[in-house]
Amino acid sequence: MADLAASITAKYFPLSREILAVGGVLVTHLAEKYGTPFFVYDAGVLDEKYNALRAALPERFSIYYSIKANPCSAILKHFLNLGCGLEIASAGEFHRALGAGCSPECILFAGPGKSEAELELVLSHGIGEIHVESQLEAKRIATISRRLNRRAHVALRINPAGEAEGGAMRMGGRPAPFGIDEELLDEVLDAILAMPELDLCGIHVFTGTQILDAGILLGLADTRFRRRTRHSLLCSRARAQSQDAPGRSEFALLRSGLRFEV
Repeated sequence: MADLAASITAKYFPLSREILAVGGVLVTHLAEKYGTPFFVYDAGVLDEKYNALRAALPERFSIYYSIKANPCSAILKHFLNLGCGLEIASAGEFHRALGAGCSPECILFAGPGKSEAELELVLSHGIGEIHVESQLEAKRIATISRRLNRRAHVALRINPAGEAEGGAMRMGGRPAPFGIDEELLDEVLDAILAMPELDLCGIHVFTGTQILDAGILLGLADTRFRRRTRHSLLCSRARAQSQDAPGRSEFALLRSGLRFEV
């Protein structure tokens, strides 16, 4: 990891006269002007990374910046100007997103441990999407939506049975506080599709952090998990339709670049 940090620094923040430079400005000059300690970011690097991701994804895919990565208002506004939405994990981050000028419908709420107060806050503002981490959370969202006379857009976070190699922190392959275990997928899908207050519009899969090999993530598309998820969506939709429960004909596998047409 130290070698990786050193290579990234050398690539984006070259030395000038043996002094670190950010955006072509020596950090010594910045320190003299703003004092220390200080944080400095290069918008050019942000643009380069965003543009590379945007070019790699089909136009129908939206890009969301996770506030937990860096909640600096200037950075949030920069990514909003580029056309990003924002991902939050708390009420505080929701307020941060609104303060940066993000409309509620361009915000998605992911992460475990959402409180009822947080869910009511975001639902009352018309948040774009909530990623459901458990069947209990789905029931809470449905109850609050019924009270507010709203319909909530939700995605179901799945903890895959298989484990992705190469990440600093692996999510799949074992029980975790993040998401619903793959083995419970059929049961939970049936329950969610039976709740008229919920509009199921996606599947969220996150197998690990700092996976730098794209082949590992792409491999997910060819595994048993993809086939199992597609089968479960088809079966749950058929059962929902047979019971006149609300169902949708299209589901997106978010964060992994896959799309299921069922």
